[in-house]
Amino acid sequence: KLLAQGADLWNHICRKAANRATRPLLLPLSAGLDSRAVLGGLRACGAPVKTVTYGVPGAFDYEIAPRIAAHAGVANERIDLTQIQISRAALLDVAKGEPSPSLVIDMFFNAQIAWRYGQEFTYINGFCGDALSGKHLDKGASSNWQQARESFVAWHQASRTIKLTDKDMVPIDALPSAPFVDMDLMGPLEQLDHAIRQQRLVRPVVCPAGYEVLSPFLDPEWCAFILGLPDALRRDQRFFIALFQYSYPELFALPTTASGGLPLGASDAEIRRYRKKLRRQRRLRSRLSHILPNIHVPPADRRWQYLDFRNELRRDSTVAALFDESMARLDDSGAIPWIDAQGILRRHREEKTDHFKALNVLFNLELLLEARPDLFEPSSSQ
Repeated sequence: KLLAQGADLWNHICRKAANRATRPLLLPLSAGLDSRAVLGGLRACGAPVKTVTYGVPGAFDYEIAPRIAAHAGVANERIDLTQIQISRAALLDVAKGEPSPSLVIDMFFNAQIAWRYGQEFTYINGFCGDALSGKHLDKGASSNWQQARESFVAWHQASRTIKLTDKDMVPIDALPSAPFVDMDLMGPLEQLDHAIRQQRLVRPVVCPAGYEVLSPFLDPEWCAFILGLPDALRRDQRFFIALFQYSYPELFALPTTASGGLPLGASDAEIRRYRKKLRRQRRLRSRLSHILPNIHVPPADRRWQYLDFRNELRRDSTVAALFDESMARLDDSGAIPWIDAQGILRRHREEKTDHFKALNVLFNLELLLEARPDLFEPSSSQ
């Protein structure tokens, strides 16, 4: 009964979203579950929709999403990110164009969709589907607000190889000292997730400013329904997955990143065997590429949405040159004197340690220091 109720509600919400759109619908489609659920709801209510997928050849999103679209009977266009020209000027433009910028590289690659299609479409996405469905319930202990703040800080420690904060900085002090709402209405860690992570980190990436964007999972009726379920049903997205397998069984029988490129329900052992198979295939193609230059070598991790930045920084590439410039600018600025940015990049290139996560934070910081100095003024709440 609860599944039938949820299925009817979701189809109703997708119909409402389609009716609100002032232009034809365009859905960024991945190999995950959220955008697939939106596609299922739109097709169930008869709403026409076109899909688009970005990524790199060989990655799950790039290879699986077109299969999902074809099964649903809708058009899909792919954007190969290896063919996108990335420049400092373009990255700075992205940062300047967003009122509350987040991760600039992520924003740049996601913006390729809006830049390609412009105002011709209304964009509809799966924003917040995973967070609302309980995916992050077990990200850390959160029996009280202080514990939730500590867990949130640990969850968002970007680098495990380099301490990026000054010795006198206490990251937890940047978080609110009291809950946003009564903790009986929403758990403390989920409050921080929705109020800070989703709004400040994720939304600027997936909901580009200046375009009509619809996010059906944020419909008040859906929020009330899914958040009203017991944690036992929401944990690990149990009800969410069961609901959409019930609603759109064929779509949700196709492979997904949620199961390592296999269909939902694959065992851990099956996923491990599949990963080994993919690694063997990649090694073979890598060897062949030395003989046949046109042989494509898939990414080391098929779950990647973007480029293989770790290795891009270790070879002569446009990305490496951009990071070189940014690390030099950051060191020269004196903005973070306790960090040797160029030294971290040098050690990464020597392959002694993988410092990409730290370098990505520093790269983002340097771009925002130039593009949006207003964000770093003492009066800024961002």
